[in-house]
Amino acid sequence: MARISAAYGRLKIADLQLAYVQAKSHFPELRIPSKLQLLWARWIPLLAPSKVYTRADLHWFWHAAKQNWAERRWFRIPLHRVALNLFRDAQLSLLFFFHLARAR
Repeated sequence: MARISAAYGRLKIADLQLAYVQAKSHFPELRIPSKLQLLWARWIPLLAPSKVYTRADLHWFWHAAKQNWAERRWFRIPLHRVALNLFRDAQLSLLFFFHLARAR
């Protein structure tokens, strides 16, 4: 798995798009991602390298942070994870709206 992600990191965006175009000749239903989507996808392994990342992860974190805040246990809320999860929340929201707009 590490070899695959290392090879993926060395590829250029144009090379990835070319690979998608070639794969589309064999799989016509395959959608070719834009350069922005491919650039965005490059950062996902850095943010969540060892697991599948879903909205449930965010929900659990924000619920725990809200509970710690309500119980005045502020020192149990990791500030670095607040910043990272704000970024991830924005990322998922933008990707959702991007795909929603593209589906029309």
